[in-house]
Amino acid sequence: MGLDSEYPSWFERIWDAYPTTKKDHPKCSLRRSNKKEAFEVAKKNPRIKENVDELVSRINDYIHNDIHFQKNSEFGPCSLQKFLRQEMYSEPPRKKPGRGPDKYDAAEQRLAREKEAELRRRQMKTV
Repeated sequence: MGLDSEYPSWFERIWDAYPTTKKDHPKCSLRRSNKKEAFEVAKKNPRIKENVDELVSRINDYIHNDIHFQKNSEFGPCSLQKFLRQEMYSEPPRKKPGRGPDKYDAAEQRLAREKEAELRRRQMKTV
């Protein structure tokens, strides 16, 4: 199993889709993703071989949406063997938490309410 040509085409499609080199992601390294180990994990799970198209689609979804797959991620993506072993593809990508209301939003809302109340008071005085 030392040469790339010895891997089946279904696994090559998965390997090519997953970020495994520094070219794919700055935090990737060859130590992190080991092709032989990833293949051993993949061939033990028959669902992976049966659903290669779906898995490649899920990997692309992770690449575009998961916080650890983004280029500016602190950690970078996990190894392919871990991704397959833990069946991470069966869960939705972890997205960045949305920006919730902060103290400035609350202050702006309070100010808008006060202005609206002042405007109503002025209108009532003119009537």
